[in-house]
Amino acid sequence: MSDKTTSYKGYQGSIDVSLEDDCLHGRLLFINDIITYEGETPSALIRSFRESVDGYLEYCDRTGKPANLQRTQTMGQPDE
Repeated sequence: MSDKTTSYKGYQGSIDVSLEDDCLHGRLLFINDIITYEGETPSALIRSFRESVDGYLEYCDRTGKPANLQRTQTMGQPDE
């Protein structure tokens, strides 16, 4: 797991670099489901992460599945 993370709506996501694929990628952390995202630039990765969180919450709402959430904040990163 990466030591770099980002947060949005109480969810944290990893930030990793793939030199082989020439992209950035990550995974939502601290939930039981597997949700991944990727981007070619840091801003694209953050946008993809936020879209993944929103999509996950919409899926949970639509299906009635409880959304997993373990609130953890990374110091210095606001929860937007």
